[in-house]
Amino acid sequence: MPEIEYLSPVNSIVLESSVTPEEYANTIMGLFTDSDRLRSLKASIWPSIQHLTIEQMAQRFIKGVSSILGL
Repeated sequence: MPEIEYLSPVNSIVLESSVTPEEYANTIMGLFTDSDRLRSLKASIWPSIQHLTIEQMAQRFIKGVSSILGL
């Protein structure tokens, strides 16, 4: 699972690849000046990533290597 899969408009700032540096900066500044949005983002971080553990990462790595080796 790529890390980006757990991101959503609720728990992050997801921007199109065509966003300019100026638009990116404005988005970040907008977040930091919107205390309600920032508070909401902070509150949603842990629930959105708590399943991403070192143990699960290692298991996925083992599964991938085993698959490549045909085990």
